[in-house]
Amino acid sequence: IREAVDTQPWEAGHDPLIEAEVSFGPEVAWWAARTLGLSEPDGILTARVPVANHDAFAGWVLSFGEHAEVISPSEMRAEIRDRVMAALEGFG
Repeated sequence: IREAVDTQPWEAGHDPLIEAEVSFGPEVAWWAARTLGLSEPDGILTARVPVANHDAFAGWVLSFGEHAEVISPSEMRAEIRDRVMAALEGFG
């Protein structure tokens, strides 16, 4: 039960399992570190995150706004870019 409770939404899913590398700016690095169970960094945090639910992961990364950037894999980076572009087109 503890494993299920401690699982983040992006870790539980049926998408192909990937490992995403994400860089968090110093403004939000503490928040990301707490969510991921990591020690709080002094500045930028770069983390590798297992992802089995791509939609939940994209939503989480986007919640950090301009202070988070997916470095890899390129497919996840492109998916997040496409979501941002679609949202911007909705305003135009």
